[in-house]
Amino acid sequence: MNSNPKVQALLFADDLVLWSADGDICTIQESLNTALLTWSNNEMIVNTSKTVFTLSTIPKAIQLFYGDYQLQRPPTLELFWIQG
Repeated sequence: MNSNPKVQALLFADDLVLWSADGDICTIQESLNTALLTWSNNEMIVNTSKTVFTLSTIPKAIQLFYGDYQLQRPPTLELFWIQG
């Protein structure tokens, strides 16, 4: 169902994960919003009150929407990298 080559999708039971990687945060935002619009136009039912997103990058301002609903971003998730 995902026709956007910049966005990958994983669907398992009632869980959906979308992800995208690009050096430009604006491209990521546009790609993900386009994918979300495609999913919403195909009448996928989403519980928006439980839907959140996160970024695994330095903090950036980004807005994602499912239909008319702006998805929420939870407090910053700290990622720890270990190199050996």
